[in-house]
Amino acid sequence: MAMELEPIEMPVAASSPAPAAATESGPTTSSSSDLFDLETYFLRYESNSETRLQRLLLVASVSQSQSSSQQSARSDRMAEQAYRMAERQCRDASNVRTYRQVFGGQVAAAAAAGSGSGEAAGGSPSAVMMIPPEVSGGLDNSGKNAASTTSVNPASLDHNPSKYGLSFDAISATTADHSSQMHLQTLEARLSQAQSHLAKEAIRTAHLALAEHYRLRGDLRQSLRHLLRSRDFCTNTRQSGTVC
Repeated sequence: MAMELEPIEMPVAASSPAPAAATESGPTTSSSSDLFDLETYFLRYESNSETRLQRLLLVASVSQSQSSSQQSARSDRMAEQAYRMAERQCRDASNVRTYRQVFGGQVAAAAAAGSGSGEAAGGSPSAVMMIPPEVSGGLDNSGKNAASTTSVNPASLDHNPSKYGLSFDAISATTADHSSQMHLQTLEARLSQAQSHLAKEAIRTAHLALAEHYRLRGDLRQSLRHLLRSRDFCTNTRQSGTVC
């Protein structure tokens, strides 16, 4: 007797959630890569170095100057983050000069007054700063700068941090400036005392302290002057190597 086998229906796994998961993960990946991680990138620089500050202002200026409508939101977020990091560094280091120039709206006046000395940029006015490929690739919508660095003249940068809600705190700047002047007078008194006693080691350390004071406040010309003067009072090769 022939037995009739009933057809067995095999359950079919639903394949619809897979595209949904891919769809959900797609925007998350793109949104996380839209904004360049400035915090991580600038960890390679010393926290209060002038190089870090100038590069932050460079990124902020280039980001706010982006004219592409598709990149405006991302560029604004990057510019705001860079300005906030630069403001925090200026406050921590009592760098009133740069803070007043950038956040006080005195960039044009400072550029006109220091066109021959280049003090605002910490060096020659014709110096060129390089945007790293990671940042330039993230800023350029067309991707032209993704594989190479971009050169920018710091003297041509224009800053507008008030666009992102960052205003100049005149009271804080005046307080920091007063504290900085008092600290400078103390360091100069130490140098005069060391010179009166003809103590070479004390004179050397006093010049180094003054160089560090001016460096943190963005006056690189005076910082270099005291750094070079400290070389005249080195007593061994190890001390000379620290300032060379």
